Amino acid sequence: MAGDLAAIVTFGTFNKNGTGTLTLEEGSSAGTTNSNAETLKIAPDTTFETNSYTQTAEARLHLYVPSNSDVGLPLKINNEGGTAAQLLEKSS
Repeated sequence: MAGDLAAIVTFGTFNKNGTGTLTLEEGSSAGTTNSNAETLKIAPDTTFETNSYTQTAEARLHLYVPSNSDVGLPLKINNEGGTAAQLLEKSS
């Protein structure tokens, strides 16, 4: 990926590779997520849900604090036990 891209996605396995920023919008989801390069961004007031998330040292994750309380947290990671681990981080 040579530039920036915004998308709504549903994948079994999602690999973010290449240069540029990929912005996930409107309730995107994946079974397995691997962020391998550059920036994976979750759009404002969007939740991205995945069963597992891994990230290389070269990659970045960009989250927004939700301004709409009805949306939920920006990243929801479900483990195999069925309980949820949730991450909320303020980004400038």
